[in-house]
Amino acid sequence: MNMLWRDTKTMYALFHDLPRAVAATSEIAARCRASLPHRLQVLPVFPTPDGISADAYLRRLCADYLVEYFPGRLAEASALLEKELDIIHILALANYFLIVWDIVAYCRRESILCHGRGSAATSIVANLLSISAVDPLAQGLVVERVQTNFKLGDHSLDETYEIHLRNRKKDTAVEICVPERLFR
Repeated sequence: MNMLWRDTKTMYALFHDLPRAVAATSEIAARCRASLPHRLQVLPVFPTPDGISADAYLRRLCADYLVEYFPGRLAEASALLEKELDIIHILALANYFLIVWDIVAYCRRESILCHGRGSAATSIVANLLSISAVDPLAQGLVVERVQTNFKLGDHSLDETYEIHLRNRKKDTAVEICVPERLFR
C-alpha cells in the first residue's frame, strides 16, 4: 500500500474515472484539522497507590532499593539518583518510567525474557527499578546523555523480549496503559 500524500491534480489523473469521489475526498480533507502536541508525547497516567503523584511513587520505589543495590556507594548513588529524578520531573517522564517498569515486571513474572534498552537504560533509575542491569556508577555513565535524548524527543527507554512472545507482550502493554488495569 502506498501511503504518499498526493495533490488534487495527481489524484484526478489516477482516478480519472471517479471525479466525484476525488472531489468529495478533497472536500473532506479540507474540513479536517489535526493538532499534535509540540512537546514530549502525552503518556497515560500510571495508577499509583494511595493516589500519590507519579514522581513521588517513582522516588519511593527507587529509594526502596538504593541501599540494597549500592551499599558501598550510597552517597554517590544518592546524588546521581537525585539528579536523575530532578530531570525526570522537569521532563514529565515519571509515568514513562513507571509504565516501562510495569511492563518489564509483568514480563518477568510471566517468564518472558525481557530487559530494558536505550540511553535511559543506563540510568540509575532504570537500574533501581530492575529495568536494566547496567550499573551507571561502575560504568561511569553520565545522566546528561539521557536528558539530551529525551529533550530531543528520543524516548530512549523500552524493552527487548523473546520474539515468539511478542504478541503476548504487546497485549500486556496495551492493558497496562488502560487506566482501569494495573498489574501490581
